[in-house]
Amino acid sequence: YTSTSRDLFDLIVSNPPFYQDHFQPDGHNNIAIHATELVQEDLLRCVTQLLKPAGIFWVTYPRYQFDQFRNKAEGDGLFASEKIDVFNKDETEPFRVIGAFSRRQSEIKTSKIVIRNENNEYTESIKSLTKDYYL
Repeated sequence: YTSTSRDLFDLIVSNPPFYQDHFQPDGHNNIAIHATELVQEDLLRCVTQLLKPAGIFWVTYPRYQFDQFRNKAEGDGLFASEKIDVFNKDETEPFRVIGAFSRRQSEIKTSKIVIRNENNEYTESIKSLTKDYYL
């Protein structure tokens, strides 16, 4: 990630590292998933510096961290405008949240994505959403 740029962006998308208290053996793969290299405050600082006034920032976090992030973002002048709860199965709790943030306060549009059906197969909505990424 970058903390400085002369450019401002209409759209910023991030799937930041989020593991905080897990075992962290050495290696670049672990840097990608552990929050020691990009904490929420650093991500927010960069986004607020790099996002255009009317820009949108999309981020995904585990549900419990999304609420923390949302509170911090509001303190930095970024407000949730869309929230997508991601479920492994319909009858489970969401395990991830995808959120859109902007500098404008508005009512939050909410929706959900369910990955697998009761037969443990991918749902039609997930197949449709990801069809361009598979052969």
